Amino acid sequence: MSTWTRGAIAVIAILSTAAIGLPALAQTQGGNGPPPRPTPQPPRPRPPLRRPIPRIIHGGRLTLYARPHYRGQEVTLTRSTSNLRFVGFRDPVMSLRVHGRWRVCEHTDYRGRCSTMRHDQSTIFGLTGHISSARFEGR
Repeated sequence: MSTWTRGAIAVIAILSTAAIGLPALAQTQGGNGPPPRPTPQPPRPRPPLRRPIPRIIHGGRLTLYARPHYRGQEVTLTRSTSNLRFVGFRDPVMSLRVHGRWRVCEHTDYRGRCSTMRHDQSTIFGLTGHISSARFEGR
């Protein structure tokens, strides 16, 4: 086969593959079809969320009451609690007794408006009973 014939066949192959959308490069290099596609890689796993490690401080106690003046359902905490539902307290907090320094917050995971409690409160005004988490901060 002459050089002219090979060139004409290559041009026809390029034009025909371009017309139907196949890669022309594979045909002109004498390959057996289109080049292999790279294997898709699975998505990279996301790193886990890093939450701050809570400080463990012993010696505090916080007793929450569902009614003013230390009445009604009560629960006593001796360590930080990110969600009061975990300890079975579902009512609004209306009074509390404090031993140590506690930070109480209106939302779970110590979010939202927070207030530091150092003394007993026979009625709660600031957070209007919406306390969902409590963190012991020391004596």
